[in-house]
Amino acid sequence: MKITQIRDIGRGLLILLGAFLAYSGNVTIGIAFAAFVALMMIQGAFTGFCILDMIYKAIGAKD
Repeated sequence: MKITQIRDIGRGLLILLGAFLAYSGNVTIGIAFAAFVALMMIQGAFTGFCILDMIYKAIGAKD
């Protein structure tokens, strides 16, 4: 798998985790977590910097 595919899977899982937290009764933390992930996605789109990319490259994912 390429880094872009792995990144999309990771982001999707993090957003699902935020939705699960909100659904399970911890609405404030769930929404805050999902908002944080969304802000990091927007920041990454403008700057090209993504922490997940650095982690995936370190464990040997292909570019």
